[in-house]
Amino acid sequence: MSSLITIPENQVSKIAYKPSEKRSVATCEKYGRETVRLIERINELLQIDYDRLTGSDLLKATFQYLKLVKNEIAPSTFKYEKTILSIYLGELRGIPAGNIKTLFSNRDLRVKTNTDKVEKAIDNIDTLFSEIQEPKDRLIFQTMYRTALRVSDLINLRINDFSLDTQGEYYTANITIIKTSSTHTVYIEKSLFKQIREVFQGKKYLFESSYIGKGGKLFRGKFTRLSINKRLKKYKLTPHQLRHTRATDLARENVSAKIIQDLLGHSQVNTTINYYFKSDKFKPEIHRGKI
Repeated sequence: MSSLITIPENQVSKIAYKPSEKRSVATCEKYGRETVRLIERINELLQIDYDRLTGSDLLKATFQYLKLVKNEIAPSTFKYEKTILSIYLGELRGIPAGNIKTLFSNRDLRVKTNTDKVEKAIDNIDTLFSEIQEPKDRLIFQTMYRTALRVSDLINLRINDFSLDTQGEYYTANITIIKTSSTHTVYIEKSLFKQIREVFQGKKYLFESSYIGKGGKLFRGKFTRLSINKRLKKYKLTPHQLRHTRATDLARENVSAKIIQDLLGHSQVNTTINYYFKSDKFKPEIHRGKI
């Protein structure tokens, strides 16, 4: 029996999978949401209608997307996206398993995991920021560091979602984290928020780019993950490195693991402790219940 729930044409937002003995309803719903987001991302990067492609054209577009983002996203994210695409191609599009396996085993789609490089925290983040001359790069990186947001969540920050808190110190917004579908409150210092608004002058999104098209017409749109990662790459940085550095700096300042957990959006506090409280310095505090 097919696991595909028939999707009316032009209703890609309603993609879903039927549950089975090995896959719960919640997992099916999650895969459905991730499939929709991934298709939108492919369409944006390749400027195509991915969900309307068939056969070899569909496989070719899948390969083009994966090759394009292979070195721009974390290896774990790349592996997860391959899993989602494999399910989509096999169950919803009827691509034979052998063809999918051949596609994903292509040498051009292999990635090397370098955990040490990704996990290493930046020793002096303020010095790094002061050395970045390009204002847009610096503001993007500062926001990623201060909020510890992933790129996918950063580029979707909407201006109208923010409001000044009662103390007048932070602009806050409640967002839905894309990776976990959980609600999260973002805090951006008032001074940083104002700099972002002045430099980027976004109309809808906090971070927007603009370019002159044919005929001299001005176009605006939110940044893509690829464009953010290209900016990071210029300085030999990764998104996770800024996120990891923020958490590490807070841990060194004896900030509670539960507070850091909330900032990072971890579902379990043990995940936070395992990542950022491994050293002997923090062990006594953990055992005393202070972390």
